[in-house]
Amino acid sequence: KKNYDSVATPQSVAPVIAPPQVVAPIPIPAPAPTIVAEPEQVTATPVQPLPEPTPTPSYIPTTPAPPGSGRRISKNLITDIEANTTTQVAEVKELTQDWAQEVYEAYKRKLQSENKTVYHTQFAMMQVETEAPDLIKIIAPTELTETYAKEQRNSLIEFFRAEMKLLVRITTEVREDAQIQAQQQEQVMSKSEIYEAMAAKNPDLARLKDSLNMQLDY
Repeated sequence: KKNYDSVATPQSVAPVIAPPQVVAPIPIPAPAPTIVAEPEQVTATPVQPLPEPTPTPSYIPTTPAPPGSGRRISKNLITDIEANTTTQVAEVKELTQDWAQEVYEAYKRKLQSENKTVYHTQFAMMQVETEAPDLIKIIAPTELTETYAKEQRNSLIEFFRAEMKLLVRITTEVREDAQIQAQQQEQVMSKSEIYEAMAAKNPDLARLKDSLNMQLDY
């Protein structure tokens, strides 16, 4: 048996659409206002000029001490000071011919006391001359005599400086004397004079004699 009962047609269901969500905008913070500081007003202070230094006098007078205060200087002490000052001024010496001759004679006596007969004989034939301010010349009559003066030159300088307290210079010079030159050629010398003459020309001979403690056979 056919069922002719009507079958209800299912109704179509409309899709449910969710309403769109409204997204609230994210608030953006407003930038902080920039505070510009106003420049400070600088007040220029005038520079005061430095005071000029007070000049110091080169001589500052001293106030004399009242009489009776302080140490007294005796009159005798003042007299002694003046005398010493006068003596020091008087000690400024000047090289003179007479003074040089006097010291030269003393040197010859020294040679004689040391038994340097040959040197004493040769120096007795020489003369002394001075030239200002500090030069002393030993004048020899022959070249042979001059050799003795040259050998004694350092000893002469030391002797003159010690006696005069002056820095003198000493040189030698030959002024030939024919008479003395002839006498030297004819002179007969003793053994001791011959030895001294040889030792003067050759100092090694004297050192050898002294080192061997030798004595001359007169």
